[in-house]
Amino acid sequence: MILEQLRSLNLARMDLDSLVELHTAGNAILTSYKTFEVPVPSFLVDSLASIATDIRSRRADAQKARLKEIAARKTHLRTREQERADLESEEASLRTQLGMDSASKPASAA
Repeated sequence: MILEQLRSLNLARMDLDSLVELHTAGNAILTSYKTFEVPVPSFLVDSLASIATDIRSRRADAQKARLKEIAARKTHLRTREQERADLESEEASLRTQLGMDSASKPASAA
């Protein structure tokens, strides 16, 4: 069954966990071929190489997506910090214009 999956490999239909599982099983089969000195089918070597490449590619894609998420999050946080700084600057300017002590707080409305 595993050899048939490797022979008719369709990477697009497999999730990452299935690819890792198939690669692990394929490597075990490859080791057995070598242990018993049986000629290794070329499709086995080719399929294992394709699976390994696809796993690395998907992992890199996931890492790049995470980098984008981090960048977006940092931008959001940077914007909030900048907004706070802008509001504090505006508040200080208004207090100065009104002749209010920067430490005093406005009276709350009753």
